[in-house]
Amino acid sequence: AFFPLFPLLVRGLSAGIFNVAIAGLLISSLAGLVLMIILYQLVLEELGEEAAKRSVLYLLVFPTAFFLWAIYPESLFLCLTVASFYAMCHNYWWLVALLGLFACLTRPNGVFLVLPFCFEYLRQRSFRWQEIRWNVLSVLLIPVGLGIFALYCYVHYGDVLAFSHAQRGWKRTLHVPWYGIILS
Repeated sequence: AFFPLFPLLVRGLSAGIFNVAIAGLLISSLAGLVLMIILYQLVLEELGEEAAKRSVLYLLVFPTAFFLWAIYPESLFLCLTVASFYAMCHNYWWLVALLGLFACLTRPNGVFLVLPFCFEYLRQRSFRWQEIRWNVLSVLLIPVGLGIFALYCYVHYGDVLAFSHAQRGWKRTLHVPWYGIILS
């Protein structure tokens, strides 16, 4: 049910400090700090200093911001996603793809980074097909993260979508956005 990057990082760090909870908090906090730095720099370059300060402030005071500092993969996923957007702005396409691969190993919706990758790649080339270079193939690396975990699930559980089927045990299913509001 849980994608492997965050638990693997926690396990790796806890081997050195012998405490899983502290390891999880350190990874979440470090990812959150890096997220704030990258977000600030990205917005600074795109919209200026005032907008950069406000974006970080608003992210920090948003009611669900506590998930960024808890032992959850949210800060790691958001850090990888924002870093991916920052790399897109600077034409580091292989880095974008690698960050996208790691985002897919953190949460399944990391695969959606393919869409902004394609749009930004084409936008920077004025949507001219003649300007496309071989580095566009790096986009194929993003869904590899999902494929790696699916292969792992197949080898261990005999089911490529075991991660999706395990969500039923947590009573998580796909619904329209307003379903939760109506249900509550």
